[in-house]
Amino acid sequence: MEEKDDSHLKCPEDSASICSNSSLDERDLSTWRVHIDHAEELRENIHSNLKYCVLILEVQRCELNNDNPLINNEEKPHWIVARRYQDFYLLEQKLTEFHGIFYDARLPARRSATTARNLDFLESIKADFEHFLQHLLSKPTLRNSELLYNFLTQPDDFALPTGEIILTKVFKVVPRRLRFEKGQSLEPFLISLLNYIEPAKAKATGCVRKLYNNSLFRNVGLDN
Repeated sequence: MEEKDDSHLKCPEDSASICSNSSLDERDLSTWRVHIDHAEELRENIHSNLKYCVLILEVQRCELNNDNPLINNEEKPHWIVARRYQDFYLLEQKLTEFHGIFYDARLPARRSATTARNLDFLESIKADFEHFLQHLLSKPTLRNSELLYNFLTQPDDFALPTGEIILTKVFKVVPRRLRFEKGQSLEPFLISLLNYIEPAKAKATGCVRKLYNNSLFRNVGLDN
């Protein structure tokens, strides 16, 4: 597979997947800030002249309980990711499926693919898209959202995992979440998990159900 010409973009080291070992504080999206700086044209790969347009997102993670005025923005963890126009609508679609509609965090009506390839058009809508992301980050129900986390960190194209990738991530994420929650407030998480694996439902549902009988569930007090 040919590499894309996106070497100028930088991302956090642990941003590659849902099973990141980053701390819970780092994954608290309510402490993150996002700014859409500009629209840019990138090449499909370093050997091709084919180009596509993206919005460049500047993401910053603010430290919890740290109001030290001596720490400027440049010293706080920050990175850049590139997202295509259609990526935002995929994010909105999946978040709506999992969490319902956020009426104060909606994207404008979707335009044609031809329009979305125009840099001037992307510049004209970047404020609306930034507003959308900022409102998502302010939602308590999304503070640990894997979808939103991946959207703001994945160095590659934003896409939803399917099949075996989903199954692998399920078995890595669920035990970690159970240890953290200690058996409490798990219903919303499990509902979101089942929705997350919907593309691989036939294959994954049986595997997820097995987790209910796993000794780990009994150890955290889910069985009375």
